[in-house]
Amino acid sequence: KIKKNIIKVDHRNNHPQPQIVMLIELRKLFGALTASTYSWIDPEHFLGSITDRGGEKFDRNLQHDTAEFFVLLLEKLKEAFRLTNNSRERGKHIDDYFKIKNKITLLSPKDEKSLSTQQEQELLTITIPILGYEDLMSSYKETLSHQVSYNYQSSNGSQEDTAIQKCQTIKFPRYLCFQLGRIEYDSIHKKLIKLDSRFEFDETILLRYPPQGDDLEEINLIQEKLKSLENYKDSEMSIETILKHAILLSQDSKDINAEKQIKKLLVTSTKEFSELENKIEEIKDRSSHKYSLKAVIVHEGKAEQGHYFVFIYDKIKNVWFRISDSNISQVQKNEVAETSFGGNGSTASAFVLFYENMDENENEDIRKGTSSSSSS
Repeated sequence: KIKKNIIKVDHRNNHPQPQIVMLIELRKLFGALTASTYSWIDPEHFLGSITDRGGEKFDRNLQHDTAEFFVLLLEKLKEAFRLTNNSRERGKHIDDYFKIKNKITLLSPKDEKSLSTQQEQELLTITIPILGYEDLMSSYKETLSHQVSYNYQSSNGSQEDTAIQKCQTIKFPRYLCFQLGRIEYDSIHKKLIKLDSRFEFDETILLRYPPQGDDLEEINLIQEKLKSLENYKDSEMSIETILKHAILLSQDSKDINAEKQIKKLLVTSTKEFSELENKIEEIKDRSSHKYSLKAVIVHEGKAEQGHYFVFIYDKIKNVWFRISDSNISQVQKNEVAETSFGGNGSTASAFVLFYENMDENENEDIRKGTSSSSSS
């Protein structure tokens, strides 16, 4: 859709601002990709039209952070849409496709009471720490709840303490861009270093919305039921603990019949508790989104120098391609994983991951009158 919007843009009667020039060059590039029979197209003119945030020509001879370049490109595209005739709405598609919205809350580490009002956060990329983690989802979940420094006012003036920052996603985009934090600053040697340790990620990941409406109401009712079982009739003991004590008393009194009946109640109660917890997970799954890996940008080399190449999934042919400058080759899925994960002494490792929302993909297939299985 973004490609179609770029091709359709009416840029007449506009001054030749750098953003418009970039948009025109991108249209030419898309046109060449569509009409040409060549296996690759040189994007030199398009890359030469990109300017940085200060308006200077983007220096292609320097190694740039790929995720930062991606964000810059999206920002420039939005600016270009705003400058063209009747294209303001088209710029919103970029946010719909790539922007993730979060709600941020600071909580006290003692009692988890809120320390501030909720704030909204909008991101085009999600930064994922590598150091101390082995895989994408364990690191991602940690970023949703972690300890931060918190400044507040007291009778003694400005104070600093620690707080728990909770992050809740309220809008997932069509495409998720994960920036893997493989570059760290070595404070001892005062230089940037690259982390090439093994870091795995799945081809398919599941992310959840916070439950809303009827789902949230149903979860609240179930949680109330669970609380009543955990604090049975305000006894400050769970029904499970009470029944276990009752079993011991029946054993002391050698009441075999009572012991059997209480054990049955314990089994029933434990089963009910487990079913209620599973029901909550089922409801949460209804608010989940399945994402599938579509592209991996890999860096080979050191922190300040090296070479980028990319693995891209072709969903029409159901194959992966490796693109390194003008060298294009089909590869097996296991090569994508083993090259991108890093480790084993290799200097090649994934820097950026792109995932596509499969629910959105299936809805689009339905609108087109095709099945998701035929277009995967």
